[in-house]
Amino acid sequence: MALSTEQPTLRRDAARNRDKIVAAAREAFADHGVDVGVDVIANQAGVGVGTLYRRFPTKESLIDAIIDELFEQVSGLAHDSLDAEPPELGFAGYLRGVGQLQVDHIGCLSRLWNHTGHAEEIEIHQLLGCQSNSRDSHHSTAGGLPFSSSARIFACFA
Repeated sequence: MALSTEQPTLRRDAARNRDKIVAAAREAFADHGVDVGVDVIANQAGVGVGTLYRRFPTKESLIDAIIDELFEQVSGLAHDSLDAEPPELGFAGYLRGVGQLQVDHIGCLSRLWNHTGHAEEIEIHQLLGCQSNSRDSHHSTAGGLPFSSSARIFACFA
């Protein structure tokens, strides 16, 4: 019998608590960086620390949830930029959007720079025509400019 990899659907109140925790974490990380305590995040969310840990067993899993959302947003910006006419407007919109994400999530940037192999990151590279650099397998190029790390998309265009 195969095990399902799908996440169970959360009850409405549990989903609401999860959303409140993620929003509070985003705000706390932006204000204080990722070293802020989970008790501060739980307090800002209006939930207990136990509720926070039921949704996110580790602080790393909470940070990962925010980074996942960031990559989804960047992927959406990349898709939108490809549909713009003229293309320069799409590129400018992409730059503005990614720049705003960096401003809004400044507390998570250090973790974002070190995050690797995210599915949305790979998709964004493909959408934007980023090619692997044969001289160094850890670097890629976009528009002829080398860049590396999991935040290649952010650093390259912002």
